[in-house]
Amino acid sequence: MNKRAKIATIAALIVVSILIITIAFAAPRAPKKCDNGSDDDNDGLVDYPKDPGCSSSRDTTETSIYLICDNGVDETNDADTLADYRLSGGDAGCTSATDNNERDGLCDDLSDNDGDGLTDRPSDPECGSYADVEHECSDTDGGWVSAVQGTTSGSYGGIPFSGTDYCIDSVTLNEYYCYQYNLGSQNMNCVAVNATTTQCSNGACV
Repeated sequence: MNKRAKIATIAALIVVSILIITIAFAAPRAPKKCDNGSDDDNDGLVDYPKDPGCSSSRDTTETSIYLICDNGVDETNDADTLADYRLSGGDAGCTSATDNNERDGLCDDLSDNDGDGLTDRPSDPECGSYADVEHECSDTDGGWVSAVQGTTSGSYGGIPFSGTDYCIDSVTLNEYYCYQYNLGSQNMNCVAVNATTTQCSNGACV
């Protein structure tokens, strides 16, 4: 290759290099979100290193795929449609951006905890909120002292319970009843219940 050809080749290489560098610097870049002085993901934390979603000051997002409550995704292990810890509109199951689950409570865990065939809010009417527990309670004697023996049963947070009224002695009844969807009991003096009862017999005041 003669001298002129070598010069032409070198010149061509220089032009190509300049074009590559120009294109690289001219290409649109994602804006840095972890060094802009703003709370871009509304978690109350601003930029690197305060926001755990920022891996460095050059990071382009304040969320991280490694943080369950700060990854921008509604996790599949809960029943609501909310994602992450946020100052507003976030998942109430997340107590911070570094929390490791988005479940609020037993009404948000994709399980039928009380065995009634209904799972979580809003399917289970016993779930007043996602932080609630699934519960049920019923009392066969109507819920309080009566002339018949009653059995109170149900479940609270997936734990079954049952109690049947019984006589402690000839005048004292142990009465079971539903207490805040759980099992409550109280000793009752049958003579003091009302004027028509005088004794306890077969788990009832008669």
